Amino acid sequence: MSETRDDTGNEPQDVRGDEPPAPGTSPGEVDLEALEAEGGDPEEDGLDVSDLEAMGVDGVVARLRSASGEDDDATTAKARPRRSPLISMVVVVFGVYLLVTMLADFRYWLRSGEPVELGHASTLLQDGRTLEAYENQYVAIEGTPDVQHATRLTTEEQFIGYLRVTEGDGGLFAAVPRAKSEEVNNNFEGRYVGRLRRLGEDRAYQWLAEFYATERVTRSIDLEARGAVEAVGSGRLPTLEGGAVDVRPSDQLRLVFEGPDARVQLGRSSFADEAAAERAVAALGHPYVQLPASATFFRFVVRIPEAERPKAQAALNAGLTGVEDSTDPKVGAFVLDLPANYGAAVGDVTLDGDSVVFPYGDNTASPGHDVEGGRLIERAPSDRMSLPLAQLASVRLERIITVDPEGFVVAVGETPGDQLRAGLLWLLVLAITGANIGSLVLWWRRRAA
Repeated sequence: MSETRDDTGNEPQDVRGDEPPAPGTSPGEVDLEALEAEGGDPEEDGLDVSDLEAMGVDGVVARLRSASGEDDDATTAKARPRRSPLISMVVVVFGVYLLVTMLADFRYWLRSGEPVELGHASTLLQDGRTLEAYENQYVAIEGTPDVQHATRLTTEEQFIGYLRVTEGDGGLFAAVPRAKSEEVNNNFEGRYVGRLRRLGEDRAYQWLAEFYATERVTRSIDLEARGAVEAVGSGRLPTLEGGAVDVRPSDQLRLVFEGPDARVQLGRSSFADEAAAERAVAALGHPYVQLPASATFFRFVVRIPEAERPKAQAALNAGLTGVEDSTDPKVGAFVLDLPANYGAAVGDVTLDGDSVVFPYGDNTASPGHDVEGGRLIERAPSDRMSLPLAQLASVRLERIITVDPEGFVVAVGETPGDQLRAGLLWLLVLAITGANIGSLVLWWRRRAA
């Protein structure tokens, strides 16, 4: 360490130098000619001897570096730190999520404003076509609405009525919006124009599924009676209209038998009491059994052949007044058919010779009557019923409707133009995500260099 003192009486300054003194100079002195050769004219750089004496060698060097811009670069770099690649990764992940979830709306926005005409739902399904190819398209389809089981979802803005299109079982619905201020209209059109979406993706799916499960909504299909029983093991039963329907073993059949017995009703206004009513029935000469009376008439089951029933009714009404053309059950006597219907699963029905066999199960219809001692006696229920095929009047398939998540719903009134905002937002998210992917690529290249 060396000291220098100027003539003005200033305190000594410490002068440090890493380089040895230049030849011809004493310790603590600076060779201005050497500095000029290395860095230029000290007067042009704003450097004079007083600066050297005031700042020393280290101060001069620092000022020279500042003049060359090195400190500015360091300060700028410190003022603008680079963004962490982790932020770009988060933006990319979230952007990809939005792009995937909004892709359907973006694609629908690109669709034509003219709906695809699909025709009637029954023709569509009979031709073997499905709605798979038209998912997320603007379509027009016709079908029969299930008005009886129409239901409504309430949102903050409007009501949305959900109608099942009967030709699609539980796999085709129409969502019809209605403003809360709009008057209720019970006329349901059979043409639906709108966006075709998956039922499972609709916000009302779970609610619809629970509603149909609770109501146990069924679809009835009339079958050709004898042919249906003969084909129960084939999985495909003939319909009354000449077609055929696929069935599962768990599907329910409603079997209706027309037995040899008739139901006889005697009005309380025409017959004084149960005894008088029973005397009139006994006079017919057919086996019978008396049932508990109702509030309007006395009830009997009588073994009257079908051909003789009009004659028996005329005999019961003989001598009574006011019975001509009367439909009042309190007046006169009526001899009616007594059908018995039973429910059984398709897989539980068999044909044994000329008899239809099925389990009695939880049926409540009478198992029939036998004649004993000139009277009718009701049979005791057994585990399995066996009734003559000749008495089978009709067979109906009762298919329980379940809402299929793989089915479809037509969002009526939703056009491609309604998704303009969603389409533009998708493009914006795509641009932001792409920019952050590019940022990550550049970061990786710098890191690998």
